[in-house]
Parts: sequence; C-alpha cells; structure tokens
Amino acid sequence: PDLQRLVLAPMSATHRVSFQDAGQGYQQVFSLVCAFEQLRSNGGVLCIEEPESHLHPRLQKALGTLMIEVLVAKPDAV
Repeated sequence: PDLQRLVLAPMSATHRVSFQDAGQGYQQVFSLVCAFEQLRSNGGVLCIEEPESHLHPRLQKALGTLMIEVLVAKPDAV
C-alpha cells in the first residue's frame, strides 16, 4: 500500500496507462527521458545507441525534439 505506481498520461489521450501496461517503446524511452532531464539540470555526457529503436515515428520525432531542447538549454551537455 505504501508503494507508488508510475502512470503514464499521454497528452493527446483521455486515459491513463500504468507503466507495466505501456508499450515496449514507451517503457524503453522512459529511462532516456529521465536521463535527458538530468542532463538539462546538471549537464554531463550521455552515450546512447539507437535511441529511436522500437519507437513509433511520432515518438521518434518527440525524442529528437527533446534532445534538441536539452542541448539548447545546456550547450555543454553532450
């Protein structure tokens, strides 16, 4: 009862999805989004290979946009 559950609420959807029920693409990209937010806050270096794998083209575009936003906010992050 004291555990918190991660729930995804897609911006364009009217429903919520528990993380364990989300698609594989969402589950895989979640750690990347967290890492990018850490870069935005703290700078640093992040090495990733094929971050767009298993993602719907719309999510590939959103991930690319996030990468650009982070690099604009923290130019010393790579």
